[in-house]
Amino acid sequence: MDYPELFRPLKVGGVTLKNRLISAPTSLAQLGPDENLDESNIAYYELKAMGGCAMVIVGDSLVDTAGGKTHPHMIRLDTDDSLPSLTKVVNAIHAHGALASIELDHGGELADPVFLEAGEPVGPCDTIDEYGDAIRGLTRQELEELADKYADAALRAKRCGFDMVMIHGGHGWLINQFLSPLFNFRTDEYGGSLENRMRFLTEIIDGIRITCGRDFPIVVRLSVDEMYDRIGQPGKGYGLEEGLQMAKILSDKRIDAIDVSSACYDTFNYWLEPVTFPCGWRKHLAQAVKEVVNIPVIAANLIRTPEQAEEQLAQGIQDFVGLGRPLIADPYWADKAE
Repeated sequence: MDYPELFRPLKVGGVTLKNRLISAPTSLAQLGPDENLDESNIAYYELKAMGGCAMVIVGDSLVDTAGGKTHPHMIRLDTDDSLPSLTKVVNAIHAHGALASIELDHGGELADPVFLEAGEPVGPCDTIDEYGDAIRGLTRQELEELADKYADAALRAKRCGFDMVMIHGGHGWLINQFLSPLFNFRTDEYGGSLENRMRFLTEIIDGIRITCGRDFPIVVRLSVDEMYDRIGQPGKGYGLEEGLQMAKILSDKRIDAIDVSSACYDTFNYWLEPVTFPCGWRKHLAQAVKEVVNIPVIAANLIRTPEQAEEQLAQGIQDFVGLGRPLIADPYWADKAE
């Protein structure tokens, strides 16, 4: 079988991806002894580029280690100490004709107190989480400083040679916490209306544009439906209707692509779904987003076969296919299909 859509080049911003297959960001099992990428980590990402993907996204990089660390194997992008190893991974990916991106992350309320300098997770508001840990609401000044840290992290990524960055705005992490009325009940300009709840994210985008230039592509990973209805709690968080409004605002904001995902931490099974879920079970989300935006749509959608990927591209459901677990199982998935 031929796959004309799967292996047709397409641009994100000003850069061209050689095909429609993207290695989605996945966490590492461990880092080197100095908490930087070691040779095995670099080989992990290089193998995906060798296997034929158009772009490899390095996962779980921290914009603020002191306040946003959720697990011990996160890559630091808030220090220049990480630049040598990150430059090596970029060069390894580029050597096989693939582009390199990196995911910008902050755990917010989900950060583990054991890793934090102050021992106190932060989020949109003062609250107590399900484990009994106190969450401290971020001040306006701290939000401005955090937006600057995202911009600084993006600039470090650019200096390493990354072709673009992905802002993680889904899955219950800090930006998603601001987007969700379930976690964000602020009464200032960062809470209430959808425009206000999106303010932190749009300020991050503005800061990266100023710091890295308009030609440096920005992708936002967005949970367009928090999926509380799937666990029998309809009305909690936000659903697809509001998620589409967010996607439209981001598209109009002129980010360069949107990575469509779903769910948050409480609804974990609906973003990192069990393998028993049917293939393409959430493709309707990507299709709905594609109908309201004018930028490329990336989505995982539990795609397992080249036939399924080709069909969803041909149907206009999405523009790029994100592959996570399929590439862990077989990093040469793309080459074998071609």
